[in-house]
Amino acid sequence: MNLKSTIATIIISSSLIIGDACAAWTCPNNANNATHRIDGVGYDYSNYQPRVHFASQPPNNWSYLSYDFGVDTDYGKSILSIALTAYSTGAQVRVRCVNGNDIRGLWISDAGGKSPN
Repeated sequence: MNLKSTIATIIISSSLIIGDACAAWTCPNNANNATHRIDGVGYDYSNYQPRVHFASQPPNNWSYLSYDFGVDTDYGKSILSIALTAYSTGAQVRVRCVNGNDIRGLWISDAGGKSPN
């Protein structure tokens, strides 16, 4: 567990340095109808914005994690916590994506489902 925490810290720290070098902001293909694996988590302090990368996406295509709710809000903290859990455990997630680049819902489920709105 310590190794995964260390890796997550390194990735988040690296993302602070290169976060603005991303080529595109996009949700994964078939975002709302499939399961996905988060293979990167980052953060940008300028807007308190966490970001996630999905394994199915090109290396520089990232998604905003609740663009309008940064980590200075309870909602932002909650969705970031789910993303970090999924990243550190390798669990598959379901997402609700809006505007083509903003993850507004995130679910970890062994059954592969998500709760109704």
